[in-house]
Order: sequence, then C-alpha cells, then structure tokens
Amino acid sequence: MNKVLISGGSGLLGTRISEMLIEQGVEVAHLSTRTGYRREGVKVYYWNPDEAYIDEQAFDGVDAVIHLAGAGIADKRWTDKRKKEIIDSRVNSSRLLIDFLKQSAHQVKVFAGASAIGYYGESAGVLGEEVAPGNDFMAHVCAVWEQSYTQLPEAIRKVVFRIGIVLSQDGGALPEMTKTLPFFVGVLGDGQQVYSWIHIDDLAKMFVEGITRKEFEGVYNAVAPYPVKQLTLAKAIAKHKNTFTLPAPKFGLQLAFGEMSAVLFLSQECSAKKVEDAGFTFAYPTIDEAVEDLM
Repeated sequence: MNKVLISGGSGLLGTRISEMLIEQGVEVAHLSTRTGYRREGVKVYYWNPDEAYIDEQAFDGVDAVIHLAGAGIADKRWTDKRKKEIIDSRVNSSRLLIDFLKQSAHQVKVFAGASAIGYYGESAGVLGEEVAPGNDFMAHVCAVWEQSYTQLPEAIRKVVFRIGIVLSQDGGALPEMTKTLPFFVGVLGDGQQVYSWIHIDDLAKMFVEGITRKEFEGVYNAVAPYPVKQLTLAKAIAKHKNTFTLPAPKFGLQLAFGEMSAVLFLSQECSAKKVEDAGFTFAYPTIDEAVEDLM
C-alpha cells in the first residue's frame, strides 16, 4: 500500500486512520470541502459533492480510498432539512467518488466505506451482518448509504464497516457521557439499552487492515466483541473516576434532543464474529480495558 485517499479525513476517525497509516510509511491524502484546510504530513485536495466537483489529481498514485464523509448525525436537531442534509451528504459524496472510479483512469484496488450499526434499527437478538435493515430514520440513512456502494466497479475490492458507538477522548460518545464529571456520570433513562461500542484505536486499525488485507471483503460490524448496557458503561466510567452514577430521565432527553434522542436509547447487540473470523484482533475487547485506557 503506497497511497491512501480519505474523505472525511479531518474527523475523529479519519484523523486516527491517517496517523496510523503515516506511522506505517503510507502516503495519505485528504479530500476536503474547505479550501483553507491543511494537515501536517497530508496532501489535501478540494472537492464539492453538492456541485459534483472533485480534483482529479487527488487520485494520482492512489491504491485505496477510504470514504468517511457525511454530515454529523448528532450535530443538530433532526428537522426535515437536516435529515435531507444527512442523507445527501453521504449519497452525493459516494456517487461522486464512484462516478470517478467508473469513468476515469486510476489504480485504485480497494474501497473502504463507512456505514453504522444504526442500519439495524431497534432489532431484537444478536445482530449479524445478514440481518435486514430496520425501519427508522437511521436505518434508512445507512441502507441508502450502503446501497450507493453497490455501484462500485467489480474490479475494486469493497469493504463496508457498520460502525458502533465510538469511544475516544477526542470525540464520539465518551466526552458527552463525561460532561458531568467530576460530580457524576449520567445513566440515560433506565440504562438497560445495549450499546455495541468500539475503541477508536481498534476502529482505525480495522479500516487499515480492511484496505491492506485481502481477507476483508463485504460488510462487517465494526464493534467490540462484548457489548454492554449503557448502565454498565456509566458504572465503568464512574469506577475509574471514583464517582457515582445518576439517572438522566428519558423524557427530559427527549425534550432536549427531539427525534434525535432515539439514538441514545437504541438497544443493539451487534456481533463481532465476522470481523474476528477475518483475523482481526482487538486491543480493547472489554469495556473495562477500553475505559481504563481512555480515562
């Protein structure tokens, strides 16, 4: 692997993937919608999915594309306008990348695309990759997102990761859950919803292995092997910070976040068996190991 092009490279996951690749001596390039964006050690190329523009020089020498770009799910309340932005930002950017790969000369051999475990909606039981999508908004977003990847040329190996709840010091779920520290850690509702989580380093490593190892092909749940209840996660954080937990009433969170609050209470027990069968080894398989490292 000589050069990797990343969309959404400035985000939490894109940043960590870039660091890992650079450490391995791989050249990294980012696609950015910001003309002033710069990142040390990374080449930056401009694109604008809404206007179907991409700098074709971005693909020079590229062996793999990692597609992470998309409007933040939890950045704003889910108005009709925001819902459209969430979907369009994913589908339009995918379409632009794939149209280039179908119509232009390049040497791209593998494409790794992001999705999310929101694909399953509120589904019962252990969720493997063969389970059908759910019926709520997040499931619809993920389904159309993944559908866009089916248009990739057959000659390009395709890997799709359905990302779980990401734990990191720099973003994702953990900073939101620890805003009340050092006083207490919040339990969301009754805390019985099952969270399929993953440490940021394991997630970034999964994408890196996804593009570098030919064993990876198709759709994978990007989650740790041991999901936990939200209450268990809150207690693990409280234990490491020598504090206690307090409940945050469900109705209050629903008032504060509107329809988007459904993400907080979604209970999904996703299986990591397929990615483990592909040979992936987790550095942080349990919640205690992950929280101890991050806290």
